[in-house]
Amino acid sequence: MSTVKMHLLVGIDFSESSNVALAQAVALATRLGARLHLGYIAHGDGLVADTDLGLNVPKQFPEIKEARVKLQRLLSKLESKVDSEIHVRMNKSALAGMMGLIMHLKPDMVIVGSNGKRMLKRALLGSVSAELAQRSPVPVVIVPGPEREQLLHQPVPPPEPELPAVGRAVAHTDSGTSGFGIAGIGSGEVPLR
Repeated sequence: MSTVKMHLLVGIDFSESSNVALAQAVALATRLGARLHLGYIAHGDGLVADTDLGLNVPKQFPEIKEARVKLQRLLSKLESKVDSEIHVRMNKSALAGMMGLIMHLKPDMVIVGSNGKRMLKRALLGSVSAELAQRSPVPVVIVPGPEREQLLHQPVPPPEPELPAVGRAVAHTDSGTSGFGIAGIGSGEVPLR
């Protein structure tokens, strides 16, 4: 058995969608004995700090300090179930920040939540998770939002009824040519063309 540990990166934005993605990532990391990386990308208003921002964050970036505190709380809820660490970066976009984190960590897999935007808005603005799946050099798993889980509990629709057989296909030859017809309709065969 290999002793190389897998690394899973989960994108966190503290939405309900990312909470569901984190739960799935924890379950997977536990089963695989993988190291879990929780990544948060702070909006930088044109500033980019494409490196993990430690505890010495300047006061003008309260979002980063708050994100670190929230991520630490998430880690404490995980207790020691899984080997994990947090990463906070600042970038102009979540997509660019996640791509930078992927290139730095080189995880085996990225797990993100579906952003849950309405279909029209998603069509106009695009989806960070879908765009990440298209651009990432490693596999990306997009976990559906919690609202779609209820689909699993809906009754299964009845199967489509089978159409009654009208006749049976038969092969025949007519003066050296072969063709197919349907037997059993009317008094003779009808050629298929």
